[in-house]
Amino acid sequence: LGAPRNDENQRKANYMPLSYDRTHTLVTNFVWALPGVANKAAGILLNDWQLSGVFTAGSGAPFSVTYSIPGVTARNLTGAQGLESARIVMTGDPGGGCSDDPYKQFDTSAFSTPQSGSIGLESGLNYMRGCSDRTLNLSLSRSVSVGGSRELSVRIDAFNALNTVIFNSSNATLNVASYTNRTPSNLARNASGELIPANIRGFGAVTGVAAPRTMQLTARFRF
Repeated sequence: LGAPRNDENQRKANYMPLSYDRTHTLVTNFVWALPGVANKAAGILLNDWQLSGVFTAGSGAPFSVTYSIPGVTARNLTGAQGLESARIVMTGDPGGGCSDDPYKQFDTSAFSTPQSGSIGLESGLNYMRGCSDRTLNLSLSRSVSVGGSRELSVRIDAFNALNTVIFNSSNATLNVASYTNRTPSNLARNASGELIPANIRGFGAVTGVAAPRTMQLTARFRF
C-alpha cells in the first residue's frame, strides 16, 4: 500500500487550475456629470451632481471536494501518513459548482469516499468553480460654494448598489457515518428533499454570501 506517485501520476493528480485561477476578470469605471437644468430655482437642488461607479465581474474560483471519515487517516487508505492522500471518488457529473439553489451548489450524489489501497488518483483538483462575481458600486456627489472660500461637499455611496446576491463559498467536505457505512451524514436535505435544520450549511450548501447593499452618506464643510 501507499506506493508513491511516479512523475506521470503526479501530473495526472496535480495538473489542474490553481485555486486562485480566475479565467475572466473585468473591472471598469465611469464618471458622469449629470446634465443641469435651466430653471434657476430647480438648479439650486439639481445642478452640479456627479455620478461615478465601478463595476467588477469575474469567473468563480476553482475548488474541489474533500471528505471526512471518522477515525480514518491517510495511513488507513494509502499506508503512508502525511505523504500521499487519497482523494474523493467521483461517481458521476457533479455539475459546474454553482447553482441558484443555496442548499445544493453541485450534485452531492456524484461523490463517494475512497477505499484502502489508494494512490491518490481517484480524482483531480479544482474541477469545479464557485459562483461568478458581478458587483456595481455607485457614488453620487456634489460640491457647493457657500461664499468666499467656504464649500459644502455631499457624497452618497452605495456598495453593491443592485443588491446582487453572490454566493462566495460552499461546504465542499463530504462527511460519512463510518468507513463501513458510507452514507453521507451532513447533507442539507433528506431523501424527501426536506431541509435538515442542523445541516443547512451541510455538504453542497452555501456557507458564505457577499455583502448586501450598504450605503453611506458623508458631508464635509471646508472654510
